[in-house]
Amino acid sequence: MDINLYHYDDFMSACLNKRVYSLNKIPINYKIEDNEAEFIYCKTPSIDFLNHQKLIKQGFNLIDVNVKFKYKFNNKIDNYYSENIRKVDQLDRDVVKDLAQNSFIYDRFHKDTKILNNRASDLKKRWVDNYFIGKRGDNLLVSQINDEIVGFILLIEKEKEVIIDLIAVHKSYRQLGVAKNLIKESFNIYKEKQKDFIVATQITNLPSLNLYQEIGFKIIGTNFVWHWHKNKI
Repeated sequence: MDINLYHYDDFMSACLNKRVYSLNKIPINYKIEDNEAEFIYCKTPSIDFLNHQKLIKQGFNLIDVNVKFKYKFNNKIDNYYSENIRKVDQLDRDVVKDLAQNSFIYDRFHKDTKILNNRASDLKKRWVDNYFIGKRGDNLLVSQINDEIVGFILLIEKEKEVIIDLIAVHKSYRQLGVAKNLIKESFNIYKEKQKDFIVATQITNLPSLNLYQEIGFKIIGTNFVWHWHKNKI
C-alpha cells in the first residue's frame, strides 16, 4: 500500500478483524490497491464531484453524508450547572461501555450493510473505552438520574476548539434534555478558555441535527463518507 495515499488503521482493524486503511488523498489517475486492504474508507467534500466518480469506478459505496457543525464561543454563554452531570470515574467504565454499545444506529458502521451490527456496536464500545485507557479524548462527562448513568459526552480538546467526539443517551431517557444538558455543561467547563465547539453527525440523524441547531450550532460543511470492502465483515 502506498503510504502517501493510505494509512493503516490499527483501531478499526482490531475492531473489525480485517486489515483496514483510510484513503487520505485521491490522485488524478486513482486505482485502488487491494493487495493488502480488506476495508478502505475515506471522506470527500460533498461538492467534490470529480473524486466521487473516481471512487465509484473503483468500487467504493457512498455510506453516509456527514454534517459538520460549529458553535462559536461568545461571552453570552450562561453559567450552567447540573447536579446530575459529573466527570466520569473509572468505576463507571463498564456502564459507559454498555451505553455506547447499545445507543447508536445512525453511524456509518451500522448503516453499512457489509458490516454486521454486532461488530458495529462493539466498535462503539471499544471507541469510548479508549478514553479509560488513555488513548482517546480529554474529558468524559456522564449524566446520572436516580443513581443510573443515562448519558455521556466524550470531548477532545484542541488548541482553539473542543470536539464532541461521541455523545449517547439511554433509549429510555431520550427527549428529556439529557444530551442538551451534557453539551451545556461542556460549554461551561471550557468557557474560560473561550473555545469553539465542533461536532459532526449523520444527515439521517434528525434528532441530532435538530438538537445542535436548537442549541446554536451552525452548519459549516458536509462530507460524503465512502467505504470499500473486499468481503463482508
